[in-house]
Amino acid sequence: MKSCNRPVKGRNAGISRMALIMVILVIVMAVVIAVPKIRAFNAGGEEVACAVGLDSARRRLAEDVIVNQGKEDARQAQEVVTVAMNGWDDLCPGGGKVYLVRTQDRNLPYDLVCGKHDSDTKRRTRLNAGYVLTQIDDKLAMRRLVEDEFPQTLTFNLNGEEWEAVLTDEPVTFKRGTATTKGYEKKKNVAYYGIMGHSEFGSDTGAEEGELCYFVFADPEHYAEWDPDEGWTGDCYG
Repeated sequence: MKSCNRPVKGRNAGISRMALIMVILVIVMAVVIAVPKIRAFNAGGEEVACAVGLDSARRRLAEDVIVNQGKEDARQAQEVVTVAMNGWDDLCPGGGKVYLVRTQDRNLPYDLVCGKHDSDTKRRTRLNAGYVLTQIDDKLAMRRLVEDEFPQTLTFNLNGEEWEAVLTDEPVTFKRGTATTKGYEKKKNVAYYGIMGHSEFGSDTGAEEGELCYFVFADPEHYAEWDPDEGWTGDCYG
């Protein structure tokens, strides 16, 4: 008599599928937990690398001050750093915009500040705002040469990322930077600008038709506002 020792395929297949699902779930959970930690680790590594690089550049600047007795101007100081560090744009490995800032220190009349990693959040906001304003103003000037329209949006680059500035009809109010600005997380709108002649906005400023007459930039902690008459204001000043 033949014995019937056939495996129960349905039960074994069910167990195998269940085990596979459990393994996949464990892997997914591990990835979900690990990714934020890896990103935080990478961000921390970028910040340290940026600080080390800027310190090296500062030492080279200090050496140059001794040699030239502090007589170099901003252009010469930037050239010194560029040559010593084999370039300027890669001073911050995380893509941060590095600014050359005048100081009151005779031993180091110029300092280097990263627009992405600087611990002084107010200074970082002021420097980034000025850099973005220059980009927006230049883009508007180019637009006036080729077309007679008010652009609704303009793109700009900041700290290795591309952002969008939006045309506004009236001053924009920020409470504490873009972290509390409606729609910021979805639209990435961290800058707004006004153009003279657009919906009568800026009629009380010294700007001419088609020129930039209002600008506001905000990050998650501070904001900076500008117009031709008042200059720069905002909670990152004072």
